[in-house]
Amino acid sequence: ASIAETLHEMQHYGFSGYESGAVRFDWGYIQRSRDAYIERLNGIYDRNMINNAVMRLRGVASLVKSESSDGSSGSDVVVTVSPEGGSSNS
Repeated sequence: ASIAETLHEMQHYGFSGYESGAVRFDWGYIQRSRDAYIERLNGIYDRNMINNAVMRLRGVASLVKSESSDGSSGSDVVVTVSPEGGSSNS
């Protein structure tokens, strides 16, 4: 019974063709399923953030090591944030 159940459930993991004896694997199915799952999770996270009044800042950020005026490397970290596709502002 468990083998029959496993063979029946294999379609949820990208396999097909058990009935015809020509089992095939569809990698695209796995990718589409993963993408749909991630999109669903992102929607849940977005709604939770909106419901908790979290301010969203969209853009691109990078971490760079700061340098002192004499050119030596400092221990501080400078975060530079720029709008998506925009110019950089510190």
